Amino acid sequence: MRSIKRLSALLLALFILLPAGAAFASGEEAAGGDIIPSDAPALPDVEMALLYEESTNTLLYAKDIETRNEPASMTKVMTAMLVLEHDGDLSGTYTVPADAVSAQYCSWMERVHLLVGEELKVYDLMEYMLVASGNEAATTLAMYVTGNIPAFVKKMNEKAVELGMMNTHYADPHGLSTHSSISSADMLTLARYAMQNPLFRQLVATRSGRLPANSIRKEAITYNTTNRVMSPRSTPAYMTNFSDDIIGIKTGSTRDAGYNLSACMVKGDLTFYSVVMQGREVERRGSTLYSHYLSTIELFRYAQGFEKTGFTAGSEILRTSMQGSKTADLPLTIEEDLFILAQEGEQIFAETHLEKIGRRVEAGQIVGMLTLRDAFGNVRETPLVAMESIAVPFTLPPAVSGAGCVLVLVAFIMLRKKEKQGKKA
Repeated sequence: MRSIKRLSALLLALFILLPAGAAFASGEEAAGGDIIPSDAPALPDVEMALLYEESTNTLLYAKDIETRNEPASMTKVMTAMLVLEHDGDLSGTYTVPADAVSAQYCSWMERVHLLVGEELKVYDLMEYMLVASGNEAATTLAMYVTGNIPAFVKKMNEKAVELGMMNTHYADPHGLSTHSSISSADMLTLARYAMQNPLFRQLVATRSGRLPANSIRKEAITYNTTNRVMSPRSTPAYMTNFSDDIIGIKTGSTRDAGYNLSACMVKGDLTFYSVVMQGREVERRGSTLYSHYLSTIELFRYAQGFEKTGFTAGSEILRTSMQGSKTADLPLTIEEDLFILAQEGEQIFAETHLEKIGRRVEAGQIVGMLTLRDAFGNVRETPLVAMESIAVPFTLPPAVSGAGCVLVLVAFIMLRKKEKQGKKA
């Protein structure tokens, strides 16, 4: 990676004796509210938004991320995770119960939908729920786990607390209720948790699917993903050069919730998550478009300009001298990987704080700290450690060494004289 090479060369040349750059924001400033860099999109058509990179734990953009909004069908991410906890490989089958398609528990369905008595594979139900956003699939799966909807909703809220989602409340398994609420920060927490599951990750990356007709439902259900950032289809405004890098995860919209989308993009060794909430319809050149797609695209375009820069544990970072040595012969590495995000071409400053190093060092001994700072106020640091066990031999200066030899010689002569005198006596 170009930036790693640039940093390494800089460190080896200057022994990392660099001050922190004045351009870095302080942690207090970055943590205190919104993060909207001057070169980032303003996103006027969504009320809440964030952009996060996982491998460097960097929040690149934040707009009202603690404000609650109805999650709408993004709720189905939590539903899916509870199903996966119950049936990890989705190998079961289940028959659609009457409550799952009742007006009490599922107030809206597509014209062609699941019917009471259909027996379906749980895997197919999950794909239909996550890709096509089938509401009756959510209620069916909820009953598969707990037998009734209220018990499942209770588990949803317990799981939210377990994950630390303190600005979240669920009232149903699909998101149609106006009594559910979530912050975009909590939605990020849930998305990251869900995407750790390989089967969930596979399902939300699916672009289309089909539930064949059967003896009860006479029409097949064919569907495409509702995520138009991942699958723009024929809409030019949603077409980008990175749609193939989008791997999920879930849309959600109702009249009160607005248009919402939690998305994930993998770019090389970087994984970006976005959440946008309370979007709206917008008119562009005579066409009606949706701002949750447009704003997500703008966030991911912004993300394209970043790269990971830093150091890998085990690689030589720099060399320094030890007490009693005039040469920099002690190689140092770091205890764990240390990376930050930087815009391509941006100069990054590193700091070292080295302890006084004596004449003997053991491999793995901590001898200082390496610190990196990014433009978002993050400060990342890890111990610097010796790569080898080295001992500098103790040597006297030439003048002292010569005098010592003379003293030893005089002592030897005097001792010989005493021995001779003793023999004569």
